[in-house]
Amino acid sequence: MQQTDFSLPIQQFVSLLVAADYQAVVEMSHQKDRQQAVWIADAIHLYPGQLTLPPVTAYDTMDVYGYDDGSGYLMEFFLWVDQKPSDLIIRVDARWANNQLHYTFWDILVP
Repeated sequence: MQQTDFSLPIQQFVSLLVAADYQAVVEMSHQKDRQQAVWIADAIHLYPGQLTLPPVTAYDTMDVYGYDDGSGYLMEFFLWVDQKPSDLIIRVDARWANNQLHYTFWDILVP
């Protein structure tokens, strides 16, 4: 069985967040009603510092959890702020439908 590479969709979400294109984050999500751009903006603006792109190797630290029912995965990735890892985390849900994974920006928080 081929291993799924989750880094590309996470990189896409992170790039949009760094670019402050929060509406594009919502539009890229399969479940568009899960988040609103203003909620994402508020969470980021409440966190001190400036979001920055992490090095590509940072995506190796992403946590991936498979759902017990086999319906998909939850991914967690710590965002980078001011060129270093932060404790601001994003969660992305990936669900199988028609033999494809569909990604939804699920949450942004400090655990």
